[in-house]
Amino acid sequence: MSQSAVGSSRPCRLNPLVSSSARPGLPDFWMVAAWAMTLLRFPLLFAGLTALTWADGDQLACFAILALMLADILDGELLRVSSSASRRHRMARHVFDALSDRLVIQCTFAVALWAGSCSLFVYSLMLAREAALVLTVSIPFIQNRVVLDADGISKLATAFLGALLINSICPLLPELLLLIPFVGLSAWGTRRYVRQYETALHSRSGFRWLVRRQQARVS
Repeated sequence: MSQSAVGSSRPCRLNPLVSSSARPGLPDFWMVAAWAMTLLRFPLLFAGLTALTWADGDQLACFAILALMLADILDGELLRVSSSASRRHRMARHVFDALSDRLVIQCTFAVALWAGSCSLFVYSLMLAREAALVLTVSIPFIQNRVVLDADGISKLATAFLGALLINSICPLLPELLLLIPFVGLSAWGTRRYVRQYETALHSRSGFRWLVRRQQARVS
């Protein structure tokens, strides 16, 4: 990514397998691995963008995009099982990850469109989904400082968006087979964001609710 609307002043431990003697001030393996996956996206992005400009770099670009998708999934899962990350660190990491995602998606699709590897139709779908996502997530934070968490449905929609781009670069499947689930999952994910916001409004702290929701998911 089950939901709790009750706030708590006690710190939330997201990894029940770690001993209570763990020192919260020191990063554990999971936190370091999560940040490594996050930062790995930037050299992968450079490799993918460079390959898109090559005449015969389509396959390399597809591998780079696939690696970007896997890194995006792994970094969040690794941080979720970390017991040493504070709430402030999780919020900073959450915001940084969201901004990195927008940068990676926009740059990759823009260069693919410029290189002729992506159709204007697929690019327009990406822009529409990104605009809806940014509005859905930004309004709750601006109005009530509520941080919404990307769940499995939203991540799956992003995976289909990446699959659409890969299929545009190296056509393997009929575009409609990827287009229909992408549109459906994007709409479903947006609705789930709205329901998250409605639930979080009953909590004393939007981010505290997010942390407790991640704790419930791990347990």
